[in-house]
Amino acid sequence: MERLPGRFKSQRVQGFAMGRTGTLCLLFEAPMMAHGANNIYENGRNILENRTDTEGPVRRGYQAIAKSFKYTEREGNIAYGSFDVELSIYGAERLVLKTDSWRLFRYIRTDYVRAYKNTPTSVLILERSADAMTINGIHKEWSDKDRNGQ
Repeated sequence: MERLPGRFKSQRVQGFAMGRTGTLCLLFEAPMMAHGANNIYENGRNILENRTDTEGPVRRGYQAIAKSFKYTEREGNIAYGSFDVELSIYGAERLVLKTDSWRLFRYIRTDYVRAYKNTPTSVLILERSADAMTINGIHKEWSDKDRNGQ
């Protein structure tokens, strides 16, 4: 899958900010931190070394899991990209506290708003553009798979 220079997604920030104990942490925040760190590694190395083929440890993990199920690295890349987009959507859609919320005993539903509503428009555009490039990369992987008859 094509590595995109400069794609420093907000996943790393969201993952660290949301890191709390419980099921949601295990299912979403921990993978979000891992994907975010992997994106920083891959894109940082691509920029510093002027290359486009860096594969981080998380992506290699997806590839190894795909191979263990008798698939190829391609399927691992497709799974990685798909989950990356899914995590991005989750990060934008999750509930966060409003900036003016306060509590007496506990926060209530009206104290929360979807994260994308608090996000600056420029950041949303950057996020959705990065998602579109990832989806394009997934499509290329899928198309190459069809062309090669795998």
